[in-house]
Amino acid sequence: MMSQEQFIAICCVCNNVRDDSAKGNPDQPWGPLSAYLSRHRLHSGEYRLTHAYCPGCASKFSRRDSSPVALTPPVTESLEPIHAGSGYRP
Repeated sequence: MMSQEQFIAICCVCNNVRDDSAKGNPDQPWGPLSAYLSRHRLHSGEYRLTHAYCPGCASKFSRRDSSPVALTPPVTESLEPIHAGSGYRP
């Protein structure tokens, strides 16, 4: 009888996975999926992936940590308005 499926958190940006068993080594809890599967001797059907963000990607893409989004600069040239019925103006 197969044991219950294990859920593995995978970063939706870089595809590294979190190794919750690496609590003794908090510096490297994220790494490649292939290394995780090999280390834990898991095969297809014995695990499911659930999406998360690793600490590196979370800080890179977090709105709290990033600078404000730059707004599009205003148009500096004057454009004549196109009036209804005047046709296409390139």
